[in-house]
Amino acid sequence: MSQPVSSSDSHAPLRTDIRLLGGLLGETIREQDGEAVLALIEEIRHFSKAALAGDASAHRQLEGLMAGLDDDSLLPVVRSFGLMLNLMNIAEQYHRVRRLSAASTRETSHRKSLPQLLSHL
Repeated sequence: MSQPVSSSDSHAPLRTDIRLLGGLLGETIREQDGEAVLALIEEIRHFSKAALAGDASAHRQLEGLMAGLDDDSLLPVVRSFGLMLNLMNIAEQYHRVRRLSAASTRETSHRKSLPQLLSHL
């Protein structure tokens, strides 16, 4: 993504990239492991987000769901969350480069602007 970064929400491109990568990972999981595995992963993700927000019921449901998984069911879940964390790290690194590049471009143009202005006088 090489969209201009607004000062009001400089992390919007990062969130967009993460949503894109998450969607692609979801499609891949569906193709490779099936709809049931993807639904399980999404259910775990939903309960996790709610539990982190303070929903005690979601926390209990998440614990019960995770405790009931056998090794064969747990492997694709763990693998998918690991892959998503890796993709998020890559997106964050790319976002840092994007922001540094934008800052460098602004800095260079600011340094050139005064000499250009003076040359026109």
